[in-house]
Amino acid sequence: MTKYYKVLWQEKGKDKSSIIGLAYTEGVVKVRWLKGSALPVVPETLDFLEKIVAELKNDCCYYPYNHFRLAERWGSSGCVDIIVLEFPFSDEFMDFGFIGPHIHVSMCGRFNEREIFEGNSQYFKTLIERLKEIFCDDDDTDDGDIKNLEFAEVQPWGKYKKTKKNIIDEETYEYEKF
Repeated sequence: MTKYYKVLWQEKGKDKSSIIGLAYTEGVVKVRWLKGSALPVVPETLDFLEKIVAELKNDCCYYPYNHFRLAERWGSSGCVDIIVLEFPFSDEFMDFGFIGPHIHVSMCGRFNEREIFEGNSQYFKTLIERLKEIFCDDDDTDDGDIKNLEFAEVQPWGKYKKTKKNIIDEETYEYEKF
């Protein structure tokens, strides 16, 4: 299932917007920044992402590997990458792991990578919880004067075109005049 959302907010007196796409298939969630300003990492955004992924998931039971942990890599600029380290073995090789999905937050507190997240939905939930601990629990965190966040589901052009007749004349390959 795929959904698209337009996010509107005000920052320092200016209107900003972003469009994100969320897809969920068999335990794997994809969150992609499609257009506009980078999405701010504030409590409202994190709560919205967590809620929407839970709705897309429809409470089906899909669990991650038995063992995983989070590693944080802080950049000198103040950016942070939170990485899932997966440990797929539960026998004598249980200390062997590999790097899994991650979330990057810029020094300005934004999801500024095109692919915000792609991986197991349980990992996403755990990463969002960690982001809340880092960015939302501290009263000293400066949210950059971000106000009036609004989230609205939108319909992409591809779905719109499927419902309309073809507007290109097949003989001349020109668009219809409106």
